[in-house]
Amino acid sequence: MLNYLSSFDIWKVVELMAIVFGFWYVLLEIKKTRTMWRAMIIASMFNLAVFAHKQFWAMAAIQIYYIITSIYGIFQWSKVIDAAIDQYGEGDRQRHKEVPIVRMNARKAIISAALAIAAATVFVVVTLRGYEPSPGDIPGKPYWDSAVAAMSMLATYWLSQSYFEQWIIWIVVNVSGIIMFLYPIFAGYPHNALPGMGLLYVAYLVISIVGTVNWKKNGVIIDTK
Repeated sequence: MLNYLSSFDIWKVVELMAIVFGFWYVLLEIKKTRTMWRAMIIASMFNLAVFAHKQFWAMAAIQIYYIITSIYGIFQWSKVIDAAIDQYGEGDRQRHKEVPIVRMNARKAIISAALAIAAATVFVVVTLRGYEPSPGDIPGKPYWDSAVAAMSMLATYWLSQSYFEQWIIWIVVNVSGIIMFLYPIFAGYPHNALPGMGLLYVAYLVISIVGTVNWKKNGVIIDTK
């Protein structure tokens, strides 16, 4: 019993829980259901612990942002549903259980993109101070960490607005995440990798492509104030 406890790695369990809830979240995102925001809150709590443990400080920090944005998203998507009902009428209630796609507001898009770039800069400065290199780290790890974190922030905000274009950002984020989390394996230091997260981001990439097709095919474009 003592031998089992000494070999038990709690971080593997935490990473597994992050993967399970993260996968659940992105599946719900494809269906455009508000339950996805609740799944994101739970996944973010586990991710916060995992990324901090592996010194992905920027990725850890944005989990707090995800939690706050998820709470905002629950209320924002309710407004979008109301706007869809106003625009199309009551119609089929089943359709309004899914969130329609909002036409992108150019001003909001530009401002949010500029803020994401500013956030990336801040993340780099902060993470460089606390970064302690480990064997097998991807070259420029703080820069990868910060860029992926900032793009994720931008994509999450666009998702809260129900913009179709958020999928494009997520595809870039997922490709970057795969490289960042699995690089130590190919560098010869597999114990410093996050293989579970890497595989989750592979799944995210596939689902992002599926989501892009699904939203494009089944989405209802609406205009909001």
